[in-house]
Amino acid sequence: MIGYVVPALIAGIFYYIHHGLKGENTFGDFFKGFFNANILGYFWLVTLISILISAPSMVYFYSLGLYDPLVQIYELIVSGDLEAEQILALSEELKRMQDEQGGIYKVVYYVTLVVSSSFTLSQFVGYPILVSSNTIGPVRAMVYSFKLCIKQFVWLLLLYIMLGVMNYVGAIVMTLGLIVTIPFSAGIVYSIYKTEVLSKLDNNQTPLSGSDDLLDV
Repeated sequence: MIGYVVPALIAGIFYYIHHGLKGENTFGDFFKGFFNANILGYFWLVTLISILISAPSMVYFYSLGLYDPLVQIYELIVSGDLEAEQILALSEELKRMQDEQGGIYKVVYYVTLVVSSSFTLSQFVGYPILVSSNTIGPVRAMVYSFKLCIKQFVWLLLLYIMLGVMNYVGAIVMTLGLIVTIPFSAGIVYSIYKTEVLSKLDNNQTPLSGSDDLLDV
């Protein structure tokens, strides 16, 4: 259920922004993501690739027993036994185990971190691409987003970190801050898409595909 509702609602925010810029937005735009199969397909495609990227390191770390302290911390949180001393002890145990693994562990860890982070960042404007077009499928949205983001990777990485920090702050304020920070973040992402893609298409340019069917705008 979460895998259907969450991507649809996220898309709904972008739908509202997209139609709002044309002065045509209504409250019903928030629910349009539920009627776009490409949105759901894109979400699960990105999720599947993310799992495939992380799978080798997950198996490797599991074989080393590095997940044991994490599992115990999770069990403490779920049970409600949030004893600071236990969590601190488990965190220190995890750090000790990590330090003992040496160079191979660090290579696997950082390679996975860089590759997974790069892939996540490459999909920065995947949702807006799907929202603004009725003809783009999940795979093409993924490819177009990658081509666009790779050109401005460093700048988008800094922006991604900034938005992450902003939403983290919103989450710790009793999660109520997310009501403001999530739509604001979506607005920033859509503005990048509008500037880098839609404005160029208005001038009959096709910077990503080389064909005339990039977007139905």
